[in-house]
Amino acid sequence: MSNPSDLETAQELHQTTTKESEEEDFHNQNAPGSGPQPLIEKWLPTLTALDKATEQAFPSSPQPDRADPKIINFTRAAFRLYWHVALTRLLDDIAADESIPHHVTSPSVNTFVVKIFDRPHQGCCPCSLPFVPPSIVVRNEEGVNKVDLVRAVRDYLYGEGARPVVYLEGDEEDYEDEDWEENGEDGDMGEGGDGDEDDGWGVKMRTPLVYTWDWMSGGRNEDGDPLSYYTEVPQVFIYCCRAAEFERKQEELERERKKRQEERQKWEEKQKREPEESEGDKSKL
Repeated sequence: MSNPSDLETAQELHQTTTKESEEEDFHNQNAPGSGPQPLIEKWLPTLTALDKATEQAFPSSPQPDRADPKIINFTRAAFRLYWHVALTRLLDDIAADESIPHHVTSPSVNTFVVKIFDRPHQGCCPCSLPFVPPSIVVRNEEGVNKVDLVRAVRDYLYGEGARPVVYLEGDEEDYEDEDWEENGEDGDMGEGGDGDEDDGWGVKMRTPLVYTWDWMSGGRNEDGDPLSYYTEVPQVFIYCCRAAEFERKQEELERERKKRQEERQKWEEKQKREPEESEGDKSKL
């Protein structure tokens, strides 16, 4: 039987010297090429299912941002409960769906990391995001699986007493809003972690919703399987927005998808024309 997922927040990772040592070990062993063999990415169907479930559940979700101030706390509690139930249903669905790989990698790993940001880096690659400790560390000695991953995200964002920290890719000034709780003391936003390298900012978002995700891949093997960039402890980046921003974020993503499709089509058409033009030039000689 699988062991329960072990969730560790970013703050907990830096509370003691022991935890700091564990974090250092994590980064040392997680350097590209440090593992015994390449890992095949198997987590895409699970994250796609999370995307779909969030989009389908959103229309009926409580909206604390639009609630009467007199019942705002009640509405926020209802929001967390609603989404906890929604992702619990998703757990049942993916557990029964044999088309979704059971383990998130092949071969399986016993540790899997999730980092939660407010938005992707403008350069598109998550390698350009601020260096921050993991938001969630999922552990299962029998191999992290799809249920472990969704359960970890559910409990971190919507568990009882959840105060999820969302790291900021953007500027602090972008989030001066009552829907955010500052992660620090005396009203100051706290740094994402210790040390000069760790310059990310984290805030506690009251109404988080997952609107997209990405990760760094390591190419493909001879069989065409996608390989994880990291060979010891894979990590993915999940992006959360406030409930009030969810529809706008979805519209922005759709526009971006269409733009990329158009650019891809133009590139393919150009590649197809170039050999034909080259043959035409040769025939004139």
